[in-house]
Amino acid sequence: MTIIDYFGQAGKKLGWNLSDAEIRKCKKEELICKISQWIRDEQVPNESLKQVYDDYLERVSETEIANNEKWRQLTNKINEGYSVKDLYQSFTIDDLKYLGW
Repeated sequence: MTIIDYFGQAGKKLGWNLSDAEIRKCKKEELICKISQWIRDEQVPNESLKQVYDDYLERVSETEIANNEKWRQLTNKINEGYSVKDLYQSFTIDDLKYLGW
């Protein structure tokens, strides 16, 4: 296993380097929860479900932007030959705990 493979698995678990298909799946699951909440709260939007669906899947969230940036920075460090210690410092304490490191 290479360094990029090792840290790639961690990045995937944290949602940093998900494929477009994986991001789309996550968004669909989030939208299902959101629609369910709207129904429970009786606050269903006036726009069509198709429009809500399309808008939700097309928008890029701040989280997606931040995750892409974290992954870009980590892969740059790997490609530039940073030490493993420096690579681990790319993660927050919460990240490390979540990963079981």
